[in-house]
Amino acid sequence: KSGRAWCGRSCKLPATGSSLLLQTSNGAFDLVLWAEPAIWDPVAHRPLGVPPTLVSVDLGAAFAQVSVFDPLQGSAPISVATNVGTVTVALTDHPLIIQVSNLAAAISGLAHSGAALTAPHGWAASPVPIVATARGGLAVH
Repeated sequence: KSGRAWCGRSCKLPATGSSLLLQTSNGAFDLVLWAEPAIWDPVAHRPLGVPPTLVSVDLGAAFAQVSVFDPLQGSAPISVATNVGTVTVALTDHPLIIQVSNLAAAISGLAHSGAALTAPHGWAASPVPIVATARGGLAVH
């Protein structure tokens, strides 16, 4: 399913879940997670309650700062953690953004482990693998 490629190895999304990995201009990465559950009962003509699904995301390494944003609640993070490699979010019917900083340290660790991240392929016909290089950078294959 389009959009599940990156998160597929690092977290278990609900069946209607998707992910998108973005890099910001300051070098941080934003992992956008969302689900598209049924929110309307067409027979009763009323909205359905959407219970949250806890999603634990393994970031692959410890990051100096991990911030979680809920765009429906404003521009400030709803939670901030330091020196963590995993984060758990409550996913409902709208996107949440997990922003990670100090990527260089994490990429360096991934390069030595031989691990690879895969970017989501919502815009392309197939997944685009992003591999950590030995120099601490990213290579797109």
